[in-house]
Amino acid sequence: QLRPSGHLCRPALTECDIPEFCDGKSGQCPTDLYRKNASPCNNGEGFCYHGDCPTPDSQCEYLWGYG
Repeated sequence: QLRPSGHLCRPALTECDIPEFCDGKSGQCPTDLYRKNASPCNNGEGFCYHGDCPTPDSQCEYLWGYG
């Protein structure tokens, strides 16, 4: 059964993710979309990249570990 147009079918998972809503015509949720890469996020501490908001600190921790 189809959900009505405007029904939230996929919530935003991060600040750089965009929620998707049903169109009322398809049984599939629309394509997962994100804010434009390089959009500021995390109060200007990071920049959106493929739906995530990496900061310089988080990138260093990812590459080199905490501390």
